[in-house]
Amino acid sequence: ALLSTGAVVVAGGFAGNGAGLTTAERILSALAGSPTIEAVDVVLPARVGASLLALDDDILLYAGGTRRRTDNITDVNASVVPERDADVLIPFGAGGVLRFSPDNALAVGRLHHQAFVVGAARDAAVFLGGVATTPRITPHPQVERFSLADNRFTGAGLMGAGAGLEAGVVQGSGAALISAGGVDPHTGSTSS
Repeated sequence: ALLSTGAVVVAGGFAGNGAGLTTAERILSALAGSPTIEAVDVVLPARVGASLLALDDDILLYAGGTRRRTDNITDVNASVVPERDADVLIPFGAGGVLRFSPDNALAVGRLHHQAFVVGAARDAAVFLGGVATTPRITPHPQVERFSLADNRFTGAGLMGAGAGLEAGVVQGSGAALISAGGVDPHTGSTSS
């Protein structure tokens, strides 16, 4: 997530054993000069394939993903249980972070999704596509919106069939979004 200071915060991912990481790092001068990496003093839930978004005032939203690496699963009938939980990380002081939970969670856990900040005030985020949960790997049709002012996720509509993985998104004026393409993770077929 790119902060207003030009620093970049990185969180999640997986270790050599495939388990999700619980740490975050801040990269100072990431876009110019010699970068300096420092640990962020916060312990996060293990998440692989989650979204980390910088909202207004560099408040971070960390949501979705799974507890372990899933890109090495070859059985399309395998169960993948994405996380529904989210965390709001609020900066304070010289480098501290307070971790809060939203008033609710994603309606359904997701990974391999698209997520981005919307609105001129950078006070909301949209989550769409991705992979849903058991009994097999299937595309996730629900679109959800997080409001920073309400500290809540709400449903925002449904996508067409098969647009689960790698759907491309074009942001318009803020009033409309276009999602095109994607791959059905069970059948491998592309969406038109």
